[in-house]
Amino acid sequence: MTGGRLVLLNASIAVVACGVGGWANNYLIRQPEVNRGIAIQDPVTQEQLGISKKCADIARWQTANSRLFLASPLILPAIMMIGLERFRLVPKGKVGMEMLKFML
Repeated sequence: MTGGRLVLLNASIAVVACGVGGWANNYLIRQPEVNRGIAIQDPVTQEQLGISKKCADIARWQTANSRLFLASPLILPAIMMIGLERFRLVPKGKVGMEMLKFML
């Protein structure tokens, strides 16, 4: 593979690695919060109503899953590179190519 396809493959591997790594790290690091629970507060009075392990587990899942989403922008430069190749807008010269790499 060369060009945009290689960049896309590399970006896809990076997205999977960062997403899975971030998910696993967050899921494991937040385990103590699930064991002891998190405080539940009244939204108006800010009075603590109790401690919930179920809410801590839900919060852990939501935060861990957000790590998958947050890794997704890593693939955008690869998609742009494929678009530039498709429309034959990739610079031919060394200086132009280096500037393109710097911008993406």
